[in-house]
Amino acid sequence: MGEVYLVTNPSLSRREAMKILSVSGQGNGNLGQRFMTEAQIAAGLTHSSIVTVYRYGIEDDTPWFTMAYLDGPDLAEATLSPTEIGATITEVADALDYAHERGVVHRDIKPSNIVITRRRDNSVHATVLDFGIAKLATNPDLTAVNSLVGTAAYTAPEVVSGRTATAASDQYSLACTVYASLTGQPPFVGELPAILHAHVAAQPPLVSAVRPELAAADRVVQRAMSKAPAQRYPDCQSFANDLRTALAAPGPSVAGHQWSPSPAYAPAAGQSSSPGHLGQSGYPPLPGYVATQVSSVTSPTPGGLPALPLPQGPAHPAPPLSAGPYPFPGPPNAATVAAPGFYPAAPASGYPAAAEAHPSPAPTGPRHKKRSTGIIVGVVLAVAALVAVGATSPLWWPDSTPTGKTAFPQNQIAASGGTTCVIRLGELYCWGSNKNGQVGDGSTTDRSTPVKVPGLTDVTAVYVGRVTYTDNTSGVTTCAVAGGAAYCWGHNRSYEVGDGSTTDRSSPVKVPGLPGTVVGIATGFGTTCAVTAVKTLYCWGHAKTGAVGTGPSEEPIAQPVEVNLADVETVVTSGGATCAIVTGGDLYCWGSNGTGQLGNGTTEMRSRPGRVLNIDDVTAVAIGSAIVKDDGEDFTTVTPCAIAAQTVHCWGYGFTPDSRGNRTVPVEVPGTDGADSITVDVGTACTTSGGLVHCWGNNEYGQAAVEDTGRLVPKPNLVAGLTDTRAVVTGSSVTCAIGQADELKCWGALHGSEKITSPQTVDY
Repeated sequence: MGEVYLVTNPSLSRREAMKILSVSGQGNGNLGQRFMTEAQIAAGLTHSSIVTVYRYGIEDDTPWFTMAYLDGPDLAEATLSPTEIGATITEVADALDYAHERGVVHRDIKPSNIVITRRRDNSVHATVLDFGIAKLATNPDLTAVNSLVGTAAYTAPEVVSGRTATAASDQYSLACTVYASLTGQPPFVGELPAILHAHVAAQPPLVSAVRPELAAADRVVQRAMSKAPAQRYPDCQSFANDLRTALAAPGPSVAGHQWSPSPAYAPAAGQSSSPGHLGQSGYPPLPGYVATQVSSVTSPTPGGLPALPLPQGPAHPAPPLSAGPYPFPGPPNAATVAAPGFYPAAPASGYPAAAEAHPSPAPTGPRHKKRSTGIIVGVVLAVAALVAVGATSPLWWPDSTPTGKTAFPQNQIAASGGTTCVIRLGELYCWGSNKNGQVGDGSTTDRSTPVKVPGLTDVTAVYVGRVTYTDNTSGVTTCAVAGGAAYCWGHNRSYEVGDGSTTDRSSPVKVPGLPGTVVGIATGFGTTCAVTAVKTLYCWGHAKTGAVGTGPSEEPIAQPVEVNLADVETVVTSGGATCAIVTGGDLYCWGSNGTGQLGNGTTEMRSRPGRVLNIDDVTAVAIGSAIVKDDGEDFTTVTPCAIAAQTVHCWGYGFTPDSRGNRTVPVEVPGTDGADSITVDVGTACTTSGGLVHCWGNNEYGQAAVEDTGRLVPKPNLVAGLTDTRAVVTGSSVTCAIGQADELKCWGALHGSEKITSPQTVDY
């Protein structure tokens, strides 16, 4: 932003620091007015931890101001213990809150703008510099909303996204500064695009990953670095108080330079005063001042950061869809259930001896070829590796849902792989395929009518997920929340039941290792996740795709592990990807990404949570997966959909004519205004809105409730006869809806390959 010089005020015989804005800023026609306004604001701030501004002006089109000279290093150069860092941040926070109360946002908090001096008792004292580039929050005429003034490594995500900086933005920058002070580098490093992307989408790293002895600071720094400003501390002092408590135990000094004056604030050794010029840049002395040294420092710029490019990889676009109807084949392995109104049963064959012990992900995204392709609905095929066709029962959890209280209605029904479950009056009923014991009645006998799952009371949520293997076998797992605890049963090859074994379970098993009350559950593709009442997320099971969210792992995770994502309200998982909504409405996804399902603008897998771009205020999310056949090869494709501002947005594999190909960021779905729940699977999506149900996409078996099953339904279609729906789910080519009076109606592939295009009543 400029250069700083040590000068002498001849009238007062006082050494002062003079800052001159860089020459590169002189082409800005508004620079003079902006500078004078900001200098006046800075000069009006009187606080022991804000540097005093003495004079300011513009000379030869060059803005300048003088401030108190501070004989000490900046925070980047200082060697401080964790306790001293806590004291330093406390003083900085107090200064920031003082400025914020007066409508001033600093916008450029970073270690080089915090100078450390020592009092007589050797205690540290912090002073904040550079309020000269602050913006007056209440003066929109002088606020460039889309400008990125702060140094990139410390810039808040909302500022990166083009929003106006606020007091919460300063807090985020202060948290980045804390991380850098404790670990020796900013939280995100690399080239400028990678850094900016990380601020917006990446989960902040833990301090304890570098300094294990400072694990108590993790949650404090993570909260202050929340992507959503509303999730941060109410003010900087609250953040500082928690940080100081976390750092109260004395620890070793942070590695860095020895204590010595920073060149920016002290004369260079061996150099004498030179009254004839300022610094080395050729500026003449300004009126009334004499230069006393020739050293200068230029404020750091993003271009000087270490090179660590954003990972780039080949895209995996979906192949072009055929112009005519989708060639949807029937479910060849689905045995017909004799009774009407139920899902086709899954195959009952066992696992071949040669099958791998734990599943591996399928190719995540077809190669780009000019050939017709089709989505294979509800099938189990021999593919190159693990594939999944699992329904997602979307989860949206109110804060701290108490035991016995009905959760959000979307969680009252779930379906996948030929198995359906529904909650009624706190009891769980399941039916359909049962080869893995997923019905939960203690047997592996298929059930053509709903049976009550024994041993569960006060059931508030249910989720059914499916996984398919290369050996043409599949498995279905069911999980539920009952009495505030998580229970799972059924398929367990990847430890997804959570009991530490790989033995299928035909009755509910309480998942150990989950502290407190559980309010949310999700399972699919061999991975299971649970949300507790204190909004902590735990996951376990198949981890090779990254869906567990705790980092790369070739082996499955046998028991629940905490995921580093705070304030989780909701979780869904399918097709090797997991997504979670956090308080404030931000959406995070992680895991496989071959069809762009993580929504971060790439097709690169990530094994830790990253924020989905381009949507805010998310209230519901669902993930659907399908097998796409491309020239004889099969690929798992994944499509997430979310409701943001009561409108549906989808990304990943596009299954409608308007969304062909892979979308790596969310795209709004026209005609979905007012949606309050969403479900998606095997190319079909449905929403509820005011009791009505709309479906679109794949309709090969009538699951979109359109009579012409030979065509794709391009836009949301109103399902006739449903007016008081409180939840809907689509899975494996069957769609079911539950009404306010618990009446259940289903349509689609209800009897094997039969196509039912209108809702049929199911008694239970």
